Amino acid sequence: MKKELNAINSLRFIFIFLIFIHHFDVFKLYNNKLFLENWIFEAFIGVQFFFILSGFVCSYGYKSKIITNKVLKEEFLIKRVKKIYPIYMITMLLSIIIYKISLQDVLSSVIPFLFLVQSFVPLDGFAFKFNGVAWCISNLFFFYIIFLYFLKLPLRKLLWSYVIFMLAIITIIIKFNITEELGTWFYYVNPVFRFIDFFSGVLLYEIYLRIQQYITRKKATILEFISILMLLIFMYIGISKIPLIYRWDIYYIFPISFLILVFSFDKGFISKILNNSLLKN
Repeated sequence: MKKELNAINSLRFIFIFLIFIHHFDVFKLYNNKLFLENWIFEAFIGVQFFFILSGFVCSYGYKSKIITNKVLKEEFLIKRVKKIYPIYMITMLLSIIIYKISLQDVLSSVIPFLFLVQSFVPLDGFAFKFNGVAWCISNLFFFYIIFLYFLKLPLRKLLWSYVIFMLAIITIIIKFNITEELGTWFYYVNPVFRFIDFFSGVLLYEIYLRIQQYITRKKATILEFISILMLLIFMYIGISKIPLIYRWDIYYIFPISFLILVFSFDKGFISKILNNSLLKN
């Protein structure tokens, strides 16, 4: 039986908090140029953390079981649906009631949401209707389906697929002038683009398998401090130097992936603090 990823579970709480403060606009009421506002906006990286982590956790918990038929592909998907869909529907209904969305608006838009495909609709703001954060769940179910079809690929093919996919994304960003109206959907919501995050998590697991036995407590502690510092440096540079279309996705893949990998070892000083904190509960 595999060990629990206790430090990662605590990090989840931290990144949930980041997503929360990203949507917290109170600072704009006081000063549009407030330094903290830029950092609060950058907390959208919490979404990317969860996409990458999902790829890692799916591989960690299910890859060997699915390959050996201990868990059927259908079972994997049904379990995901049973776990998420009821809460998803309840929150959507509550959002409709709380925000007093008209019946006409509901009927004209609800079908993609019922089938969890709202993220595929290339209309600015459409995926944020009803429950604004549910587009992430739409993306995740797409990722889960794709995951089942490439998890048996050998590592070499996985790596080549990843490199080609990443180069394709970079090429599209550089070569195509996506209108501002579509920009948020195309670069931030678009599940095809965002699959690179989940894919990164899948590869991260392969790295974890091959190096985790060589990581001592001392090495893990050093790596934990480096990973946190690296993410903060990336954020600082990103806020001041990097266009938003890169920061929405590919720019933060490496530092966030490195952070997840390092804390998945669960051996360092910071991991010990996280394991003894209330964050994991």
